Amino acid sequence: MSMANKSSELPRVTFQATAKPGEESSHRKLGKLTVKYNRKDLQRRLDLEEWIDTQLQELYQYQLEEEAEAAIPEPEIDIEDLLE
Repeated sequence: MSMANKSSELPRVTFQATAKPGEESSHRKLGKLTVKYNRKDLQRRLDLEEWIDTQLQELYQYQLEEEAEAAIPEPEIDIEDLLE
């Protein structure tokens, strides 16, 4: 089965726009669901995530160099707290 066939079998979610008075229901257009994001906040979040990733990469390389035998659990970082 090709990828084209698989993608057509996936469930889809559609939203119908509300009917305006005087408009036939059979000619309704499908509405789009969109969300606006503040570009500055998105860039700030991306910069923070990249910095965290770089720091974790450096830490991981340091651990490999030290050949630590005990496995250290992966840290959980709440980006929302860091952004505040």
